[in-house]
Amino acid sequence: MLLFPFLQRLRVTFGHIDTTSPTSANTTVFDVGVDYKRPLTFLEGATMTDDIAAKIEALLDEAENAATLAARPWLQARAFANLASHAAALGDGPRFSRYLDYAERGIRRLSPFDRSTIILTLIRACTKANMPEKATSLAESADIDARRIRTPWKRRISLETCFRSYLIIGDLDRARDILEFQEKYVDGDYQMSDLAIAMVKIGRIAEAEKLGRSIGDSGCRSLALRKVAIAHICDGNAEACHAAIEAITELGWKAIALGELAEHMGTLFTATASKA
Repeated sequence: MLLFPFLQRLRVTFGHIDTTSPTSANTTVFDVGVDYKRPLTFLEGATMTDDIAAKIEALLDEAENAATLAARPWLQARAFANLASHAAALGDGPRFSRYLDYAERGIRRLSPFDRSTIILTLIRACTKANMPEKATSLAESADIDARRIRTPWKRRISLETCFRSYLIIGDLDRARDILEFQEKYVDGDYQMSDLAIAMVKIGRIAEAEKLGRSIGDSGCRSLALRKVAIAHICDGNAEACHAAIEAITELGWKAIALGELAEHMGTLFTATASKA
């Protein structure tokens, strides 16, 4: 079984990425055949540390490629922010620095509200990477942006992000200042996603996957299905994990799912090795 058959023939960008954007025009594009013959059987025959590390590297490489090719600027920045967080958790400093740089350059092109939907992920990434000053700077910048947003419901969401950001960095006084804006703006897709994740937590994986596949919003569907995919990996069911990831059709969300899967693999095998 191929890891991701749809990527066998793909326009892949190679070359130097300049300092203006993660999808710079200063690249050479080739139509190439990408060899994805690595089976998605992470728990089968993966007993050596080098083998696991290679599989995680392959996942992150594929995730980075998908993020680079993401069509929407917001989703591209979101994907690189998530990948920065996963790289930090895995202790991969070079990847973390690269993904953080791409994400920061990406969010500069976005509106204050769109930035607010990504900034929390970057703050978590910086916290994992032991960069408290950077995390604080990002939180303060997000707070300033949020207070300038005029649309009431967008301002509430942005300030909720700021509230959680201040909790993460331990600035409880500032968190208390914006506590009255904590109410969340949700719709049916978000609620369905939350329900699917709750089902995963209590072991009702099949129901969660069915519900996740029915969600219309691509971001909410990705959130549910990547939790399902991780549950399948924990159960040693590589084929089911592959099917869940394949149901995430938009490349940016697929990149986020692959990154989360890579981080979970690292955590899982680190825990297994420590018990041996």
